[in-house]
Amino acid sequence: QKKEIVEASATGVVNSPPTEFVGYEKLDVTTKVLGPPGEKWLIVEKTPFYATMGGQITDTGIAESGSRVFEIKNVRRVGTDVLVHWSDRDFEITPGSEVRLVVDADRRHAIERHHTVTHLLHWALHEAVSRDASQKGSYVGPDKLTFDFSSAPLTAQQKRDVEKLVNEKISENAAVSWTEIPFPEAKQRKDIIQFFGEKYGDTVRVLQIGGAPQALNGYSMELCGGTHVRSTGEIGPFRIVREEAIAAGTRRIEAVAGDAARIWAKEEAQHQQERFEILVRKKTGLAPLPVFTDTVQTTEMLKQIDARAAHLEKLDAEVRGWEKTHAKEAEADLHSRGAQIANELAMSKTGQKICVAKVPKADAKLLQAVADALKQKFDGPIVLLGAKENTVALLAVVPKPLTSKVQANKIVQTIAPIVGGKGGGRPESAQG
Repeated sequence: QKKEIVEASATGVVNSPPTEFVGYEKLDVTTKVLGPPGEKWLIVEKTPFYATMGGQITDTGIAESGSRVFEIKNVRRVGTDVLVHWSDRDFEITPGSEVRLVVDADRRHAIERHHTVTHLLHWALHEAVSRDASQKGSYVGPDKLTFDFSSAPLTAQQKRDVEKLVNEKISENAAVSWTEIPFPEAKQRKDIIQFFGEKYGDTVRVLQIGGAPQALNGYSMELCGGTHVRSTGEIGPFRIVREEAIAAGTRRIEAVAGDAARIWAKEEAQHQQERFEILVRKKTGLAPLPVFTDTVQTTEMLKQIDARAAHLEKLDAEVRGWEKTHAKEAEADLHSRGAQIANELAMSKTGQKICVAKVPKADAKLLQAVADALKQKFDGPIVLLGAKENTVALLAVVPKPLTSKVQANKIVQTIAPIVGGKGGGRPESAQG
């Protein structure tokens, strides 16, 4: 009789009756164990646990049998209708006995918020971007959602428009409902989105947002077997956090909603603070970053993030402009100092065939500036040594007509090891 109920094989599960999924309405059920005993996987008559499918990831939770509690980490679908529950340890539960299955409700609700808002996002893309923006894939988890679709890159305005539309529909608190209809009927409805290449059964489940519940007159209707909220107001604030290419002609939106948007805002505020500190190290006297408070409503937190982002953009432009001006001033000062030192060396080396000199507090850039100015005044080989902040710099320049007798790279290669370094270059110019 045991073999007639469930049997484990090297390839999975055979001879198991279908698992009844009751998770659309229940998150806590007591059911009969089908088996097998003493394994890390378990099959039951009915379950509230959703198995990974259609982009939505698996539920997690616990299984209780008497005083024993087993953590369910994953639920997999075997074939088309058997759901297998997996744990880190063996299920010490006798086939035929009862077990209580409890889904992690908070996690499930976070997933549902992201799944329903994925449908709103798909609708908004059609409204604000293009009717040809068709879905290519998705991920729906408690932490975030990703939505892959065919499109050219979205402009900043299009992303704002899409996000605004989604949040408006969330604020309307429209009903979210589902109903089952024959697949041939769904195929005849142009207003019900279905995905080519998907294998559907004789009866399909239509997820509807807006309109009269189960009347198939909503503004968003798709074939979907996932779990969802009951009204859009349950979703909470929605935020697009990234839009990028994942393949030629395919874009990916990453977004968060509800509690996940709140968590993202806190993390983003920290990233903004880090960016601000980097800018302050480059230029002092910058206007302070607007305050971020995590004790307010999520919508207000997102507004604070937007204000800080706009402020950082202005500061970034200010610092870039300052760096550009400062770089020009620094370059002009470098050439001025180089020319002054070159003049002094040219005067002190008058009549000599080679110029060998130590330049105080000079790095490689200053040595190059000195050499560039000096070779206009001195027609022999130039060898310069500089030291700054415990770093030694060497530079050798040889006029091209003299490179048959002496080479700059060989000069540097000979001297550099003496000061614990190395170097090289061309016969007419080398550094170390």
